[in-house]
Amino acid sequence: MPETMLQLARARDWQGFVLDRPMAQAPGAGFNYNSGNTHLLSAILAHKTGGSTLAYAQKRLFGPLGITDVRWRKDPQGIEMGGWGLYLHPRDMARIGYLYLRRGQWNGRQLLPAAWVEQVFNPVVDMGFGSAAPAFRYANGWWSIPSRRAYFMAGFNRQLIVVLPDLDVVVAVTGRRNYPLPPFLDQIIAAARSHEPLPADSAAQEQLAARIRDAGVEKPSASPATTPELAATVSRKAWVLERNPLGIQRLVLDLTPANPRYEVTFDPGRPELPREPVAGPLGLDGLYRTAPQGPDRVIAIKGHWLDAQSFQLISRSVADGEVTVITLTFEDGGKAVNVGLENNWGVRGQVRGRAAG
Repeated sequence: MPETMLQLARARDWQGFVLDRPMAQAPGAGFNYNSGNTHLLSAILAHKTGGSTLAYAQKRLFGPLGITDVRWRKDPQGIEMGGWGLYLHPRDMARIGYLYLRRGQWNGRQLLPAAWVEQVFNPVVDMGFGSAAPAFRYANGWWSIPSRRAYFMAGFNRQLIVVLPDLDVVVAVTGRRNYPLPPFLDQIIAAARSHEPLPADSAAQEQLAARIRDAGVEKPSASPATTPELAATVSRKAWVLERNPLGIQRLVLDLTPANPRYEVTFDPGRPELPREPVAGPLGLDGLYRTAPQGPDRVIAIKGHWLDAQSFQLISRSVADGEVTVITLTFEDGGKAVNVGLENNWGVRGQVRGRAAG
């Protein structure tokens, strides 16, 4: 679990948090994946350009590449996050990969110094991921597996921009879980069967279009045929939870089929969490219901009864793919609850709660 990154997210001054961390090693002595250092770069860039990192990127990178639909999260001081939090469409991710594939050129214009790209394609920093082959290396924000001649930008849960210069191929991938990278790259490399464009295949194109259409339609998960009697007992009660890693302080659920809803109140001592309660509809039919939470965040939530005593709530952030699973096991006739918390950042916990009043 990324402990210090989570601490950074809770801090009111991110730059101060990073600069106040003790040095673990002398500079250059070893590699650590460090989003805090990258955030300092964003702050420095914003300061030196007299604006913001996003404004500079729009002028020097996104604009020339034709990238117009961008969202970039900010720290409490309004600085764009240097280590994560940039949201792009896959086609625009591919544009950035293509820029590197062409050694920094776009439509005959040199947007990046060719020497910068060459450093990416000739990395020297050992990432120290153990002795097992293949070795991972790092340069200028890019990961690489030199034995595959593969270079990639890696985001949370396998959001990838992959450049394979020997094949003249760029791959943009979104994902929701981590998986081993070498086998994935081997599949991509094996799929490239020709150095020339393949002839048109209308049947394959229609099959691909059908798969894409199908992937865009939500498939309902199984839901119980009946609602247990306990649903009426626990509905609309305020459950006050012990302190927990997700910062949930108070939870209200309406689990009756007529109007299923939720309301969550967070720890006011956690500046990265919403200050006001968040609420919205809850899907009990195996399908998500969505609701905005803040100016640029949409949450989709559904739930189902695991048995007569236990209810599971699944929350997905539509923008960044964060998934939180909350399992509530009601006890003492619906007066107490045991809550299991887990999300795909690696946060896990078990807390108790009591009905308020």
